[in-house]
Amino acid sequence: MTVDIRGFGDTANRNVLVLVDGRRTNPMDISGPDWAAIPLEIVEKIEVIRGPSSVLYGDNAAGGVINIVTKKAGAGIHAKAEAEIGLHKYKRSGGTVSAANDWARGLFHYENTQDGGWRNNTDYWANDWSGQFGIGPFYGAGVDFSAGHHRDRSGLPGYLFMTDIERLGREGSRFSQDHAWSQQTYFTADPKWKFELGKNRFEISGFNSFQRKLSKANYVSTSSDTLNNLDSYEFQPKVSWVRPLTGWLTSKLTTGMDFFTGTNDIKNIDPWSMTFATVTKKSLDIYILENLSAWDKLLLNMGFR
Repeated sequence: MTVDIRGFGDTANRNVLVLVDGRRTNPMDISGPDWAAIPLEIVEKIEVIRGPSSVLYGDNAAGGVINIVTKKAGAGIHAKAEAEIGLHKYKRSGGTVSAANDWARGLFHYENTQDGGWRNNTDYWANDWSGQFGIGPFYGAGVDFSAGHHRDRSGLPGYLFMTDIERLGREGSRFSQDHAWSQQTYFTADPKWKFELGKNRFEISGFNSFQRKLSKANYVSTSSDTLNNLDSYEFQPKVSWVRPLTGWLTSKLTTGMDFFTGTNDIKNIDPWSMTFATVTKKSLDIYILENLSAWDKLLLNMGFR
């Protein structure tokens, strides 16, 4: 599944940045984010920025940015359990537990999804869990941690020619044993400090994220396998300064640094050859963005990365 903003077409995966609570989900290759690894049940809201946003967000933001904000723990102790059932052996079950007080908060979510699919070899199975823990604010300072894991298995039914449809039906599959699996694990830490000096408001943060993505496809029909293992780490210290210039004009200056490093190990095995490749990416960006707001009606952005 691909989300296209501003008409990039076949290159939309590389030009629409998808964030989950600020965590970058776009892989370092040309593929797009794995939407199945973002359970809908934990989504609170979705923010969409249309148009170029590369100065503030860096890579993959030429067309726009989609920021998915997950649910946070509310005051007190809460628990919820859910179950769904549907056609083609579909069922989903899970639950959420959260607790929060004036100085700490935590949330844990788990769910399992199974779907038999309407075609032969279109079965799907997935397990997801995610957790959040935060401390503060104390004198405007606090830190938030999060972690999550997604694992799935799915069949690969393949294509059908008209002759195959006549022989097998539209629900049939020529590749009834081909299958794939993938898993993703992430950890984040986001310390923040907010304070005021007169009419000036400041926010200092230092977002950290580590992600590991593993995927494998086993094509029994052609006696071939593909494996893809990706590890990445990013560090994003940032400072924001908001100040009124006049009674109708407000300035927000944001500056920071983005550091990213990633390694992608790829292996393809078939009866005729074995291919191994390692792709590495390292980047260090420094940026500054001035945001001028007039009467909360007009907005002017000027920036450089």
